[in-house]
Amino acid sequence: MNKTVNINLANTFFHIDEEAYRLLEHYLKKLKSGFKETQGGEEILQDIEARIAELFQDLKTNPDYVINTADVEKIIEIMGEPETVLSEEEPEASQETIQRKLYRDPEDKYIGGVASGLGHYFKIDATWIRLIWLFLVLFSGGVFTLIYIVFWVLVPLAKTTGDQLRMKGKPVNIATIKKKIKEEFDEVTGKIKDIDYEKAGNTLKKKSKKFFQFLENLI
Repeated sequence: MNKTVNINLANTFFHIDEEAYRLLEHYLKKLKSGFKETQGGEEILQDIEARIAELFQDLKTNPDYVINTADVEKIIEIMGEPETVLSEEEPEASQETIQRKLYRDPEDKYIGGVASGLGHYFKIDATWIRLIWLFLVLFSGGVFTLIYIVFWVLVPLAKTTGDQLRMKGKPVNIATIKKKIKEEFDEVTGKIKDIDYEKAGNTLKKKSKKFFQFLENLI
């Protein structure tokens, strides 16, 4: 007879037996230790926990379902062993694909990200989707404008790393999550490096000078 532990994982409540809890705790501790010095490590861990919570939710057949050791072992197999992923400097993301899910893409949007989301779903360049949509809007008397609004309302936004990976048909595991977060950090770092601080400072000085001249004239 095993004791049951109540846990809160990624803001989701679960019942889990004591042995399974110890296994899960050990797994998460290894990940936390492994990503401690990794750029974006905290975000990676949050996304991993969110993904595990999703997998637990899929296993629950009823609200009182108790997660067992076999369930945790199955999830570890899906997510990947920490030693395997953490031992690689640049983990190669799995080439495995999964069924794509339709989301609105927040990273490539002009209005609501609908066209970009459809582009990912149908594996078509978003530019073509936008051109087709514009053509239909112009020659449909506004019908496709309403259809766009319906898509905007009904299709969820790809908010999490897991959503963005599923949108592109990629499996959601430690390797793909780590790669996605690293790409996001590299992109932000690149944008910061490309900023011309001297030019930005001079522009700010000019605007400040004009503002104070305006105040002086007003007084």
